[in-house]
Amino acid sequence: MEIAFTLKAVAKALVLRSDGSFYVAGETSGALIAGVADHAVDIFVQLRNANGDVTWTKQFGTTAHETLLVFSAAQD
Repeated sequence: MEIAFTLKAVAKALVLRSDGSFYVAGETSGALIAGVADHAVDIFVQLRNANGDVTWTKQFGTTAHETLLVFSAAQD
């Protein structure tokens, strides 16, 4: 499965869930969510269903360059 982004985004971590859905975490230099300020580089987390469709997206950042070092998710 290919995970495509329309902005400059780099997926750095994938965590699979028992139902086939998965988390994608990484860094982006653009706003993935409407209304979120466009910072230098932000961290994002997405939940995607088993088909790869986005269920939700969270984006975190400041005006500085954020770096994702580790990502893990607890079981449901």
